[in-house]
Amino acid sequence: MRLPLKALIAYLSFLLLLASGCTHGFSNCTMQSAERSIAFSELFRNPDRHIGKTVMAGGIVVNVTRESELTILEITQFELAPDGVPFVLEQSGGRFLATTAAPGLDLEPLVPGRQVTVIGEIKGKKKVKLGDADHILPVLSIKEVSLWPDVIEDERLLSERQNPYYWGYPDDRYRARPVGPVLRRD
Repeated sequence: MRLPLKALIAYLSFLLLLASGCTHGFSNCTMQSAERSIAFSELFRNPDRHIGKTVMAGGIVVNVTRESELTILEITQFELAPDGVPFVLEQSGGRFLATTAAPGLDLEPLVPGRQVTVIGEIKGKKKVKLGDADHILPVLSIKEVSLWPDVIEDERLLSERQNPYYWGYPDDRYRARPVGPVLRRD
């Protein structure tokens, strides 16, 4: 059975639209170059061992500074979901620095507290003063960066969607929300 040309074009357009919904915020080339096998704990312990490798890391922006031509993001690392969004948990893997020399980088959305995922090349380590102590943090040179919605806004939307009575009942027979299981005796 052959499909008419218009039906075939409509079908292929639908498939293309469907496939485009399954993409990441990063380009395919950059995603393929990122080594997902390197654990952040290993990178944190020994960044010099992985110099030159491209990794994906993300978390919450703590600080943004400019040093001459260089913009430095200090990020508290959290584990990433398969789509690259950070899981904001109580336990962090530590901090890392992400640097870029992009002249037209807009710093307005890169505020402390913003969720971010970075794909970058490992450049080594840098000594940073955090509080009273000096810490050695891994340094990534940013290839691509993706910003995610604020944590509070994301949690609010998630909790509304998880409520099974958010949209109400579809039928008028139910006047009140059930309070518990119904026990029947025969």
